[in-house]
Amino acid sequence: MNAVAEQKRDPVHRKVAVGAAVGGAVSVIVWGLDTFAGIKVSGEAAVGLSTALTFIVGYLVPNQAMGEE
Repeated sequence: MNAVAEQKRDPVHRKVAVGAAVGGAVSVIVWGLDTFAGIKVSGEAAVGLSTALTFIVGYLVPNQAMGEE
């Protein structure tokens, strides 16, 4: 059997999942601003916004595994 398939996996933590979702959402919002509103956002500003929001949300979300209460 595949050694990778047999490895024990730790559950995904809410903090990590929400942080990834925020990063993706910022990318989609920046794309939408450019495509539909004609508002240009520089790559540097988009990355800075994504990093700052990911940090803030990651700081505020409790560190629990998904599915745990």
